[in-house]
Amino acid sequence: MSMQPNHTPCESDRMSIIDSTSEVGESDASSIDAASFRRIQTSQLSREQLIRELDTMYVLCTQYKSEANSYKMLCKNLREENKMWRKNSVDIQARAEQEGEFISNTLMRKIQDLKKDQEKISIQYEMEEERLTNELTRKIEKIRQEKKELEETLVKEHNNHVNILQRHIRSLEAQAAVKESALDKLRRDKIDLENVLENEQEALVNKLCRRIDRLETEKKYYKEG
Repeated sequence: MSMQPNHTPCESDRMSIIDSTSEVGESDASSIDAASFRRIQTSQLSREQLIRELDTMYVLCTQYKSEANSYKMLCKNLREENKMWRKNSVDIQARAEQEGEFISNTLMRKIQDLKKDQEKISIQYEMEEERLTNELTRKIEKIRQEKKELEETLVKEHNNHVNILQRHIRSLEAQAAVKESALDKLRRDKIDLENVLENEQEALVNKLCRRIDRLETEKKYYKEG
């Protein structure tokens, strides 16, 4: 790669290296032996190769510097971004602490309100339970009293019905006795009447028989006369 570089520190370094190499070759040429001279010639022959390598190194140095500058800018941006993120993190943490404190205070107030409501509801429940208990107790007592009164009433009514039935039974028994006595009298009267009728019937039959006999006697007499 052959480039015409600008006058930069890397280019000055490259030119200094080439010039120093050339000076060393010229100043020491008279004092070295033939072997050394051949080595210097060989080095001079590879001067173009060295220049090309130096150009390549210069390009790489330029690329590295550009990359280094890019990395410096990136590091600077990252530091700025890190600083901004730290600041944002501090702000977020502060806001989070404020919000946490606000939420904690809100929850505490709600918990206190709920406790107050719970205590109020508990008191109301106890009062309502006591009221219902008293009301149920009064109703149970009233029912017991009504049951007692009803039992007493039923006992009285039962006794009254029993007494009424007993009196009615005694009255029926008395009526039955009277009727039985009357029936006995009727039986006796019937017997007496049957006896009387039988006697009258017998007397009447006898009378009729005598009269028939007399009539037959008279009829016979009239026929003979």
